[in-house]
Amino acid sequence: MKTRVLWITSFRPFGVSGENDEIQIKFLKSLERVRNAEITLHVTQFGEKNVEETLKEFLLDKNTKLIFKERARPPNAKYSQTHIMGDGLSEFCENEFYDVLVWSTCDFEAPRNLIDVCCQNKKNSEYISCIMPQYHQTNRGHLFDSLAFNFGIDIFVLNISTETAQKMEQLVSRYSNVDWGCYEHFLSSMSDALNIKMINAAKRTNIRKYGNSYIDFGDTRSKQIVQWAANRDRLKDYLSSEGLSHNFADGSMYYLFWRNTRFVDLGIVHLVTFPSLMLKLAFSLFRHVYRKVIGVAG
Repeated sequence: MKTRVLWITSFRPFGVSGENDEIQIKFLKSLERVRNAEITLHVTQFGEKNVEETLKEFLLDKNTKLIFKERARPPNAKYSQTHIMGDGLSEFCENEFYDVLVWSTCDFEAPRNLIDVCCQNKKNSEYISCIMPQYHQTNRGHLFDSLAFNFGIDIFVLNISTETAQKMEQLVSRYSNVDWGCYEHFLSSMSDALNIKMINAAKRTNIRKYGNSYIDFGDTRSKQIVQWAANRDRLKDYLSSEGLSHNFADGSMYYLFWRNTRFVDLGIVHLVTFPSLMLKLAFSLFRHVYRKVIGVAG
């Protein structure tokens, strides 16, 4: 019997960037290849052009089902992960049909064995699965990408009951995340907030992640930094209200890797990428100390 998956995501506009369209179509095609899964794609959009039409055309006669929801844009923002996740959780809680909940971006290709790996013990316990590190597909070459420890968490697979999903729905509504950044930090805190374990599934599976050209949509790196900082500040307020560690907001991806990865989760992929991780950490610590020294000297 196939696992019934409610997959929550949102898309950028279609027809604006050919590179972006190709990445998002690769994501959709990969869903069709996921084994032992009956996927319902739950999509919340905020006025992005050509998304509903493209999804309906692409998914016509496909195995992936579609639930599409249109929302007004948040004030002074393009989109909100709070609404995207909240809408999906509402669907999950209102219907006993689904076995598993997935939240993800749309910038990668899902592995064929995702459900086999992340849902093998779903009848025995509740848990959340993520994937760290992710395989990044760039123009620099496959060898470097496979050896590097690339940060970011683009997918969470939640094996949770309706009762736990209802608790999570309340928690999601208490943290306002708008525009870019910090949502994987929030979702990483769910294991503590819900008192269930987090599993890093990179030992047995991985995703092929693509970098999208955000400049094509009027975004800049400086805007992203400002948006991330604002989301972090609101996350710290939420963490304080729930009695959770501020390290989920301030601890960087090094902290998330440590919190999301058990010793039994470590595999060859981590042994190969640890030199890259240690190098990144060394440079990060050097920059931190250098800025502190410069600040004192100034």
